[in-house]
Amino acid sequence: MCRRAPRLTHTDFAGTLDGTAVYPAFQIQPQGTNQSTATVLYNPGTRDASLLAASISQLAPGKVYEFGLLPADPNASPLPAGTFTAEANGVAKHTTLAPSNVGNYVGFAVTLEDAPGVQTPQGPKILAGTFQ
Repeated sequence: MCRRAPRLTHTDFAGTLDGTAVYPAFQIQPQGTNQSTATVLYNPGTRDASLLAASISQLAPGKVYEFGLLPADPNASPLPAGTFTAEANGVAKHTTLAPSNVGNYVGFAVTLEDAPGVQTPQGPKILAGTFQ
């Protein structure tokens, strides 16, 4: 008998964060043919940002997803903020501390990279969005 993993909601996810801080929720959009959905809960006045993705594909060996912070320069690559993989049920969670306050960036992206990750994202963006 196959048991399904419990469905993780945004409310459940938000409950794992610091309850005294303000975390706006920001949806980042699928890019290209990707059908994943993702929300980032972040605090613009701190370095905290947490990603919750759904319907995200498990990857082949040697590949990882890289969460990135988008700098104000639209020609600059996302600043890497850690790698993650998806669970069998298509859910992925990742929390990071940015190098500076999240409000200094203009959005978030997720790229597909070779493991173990890279200093400058090279792979295609599968999720991205700007909030400023």
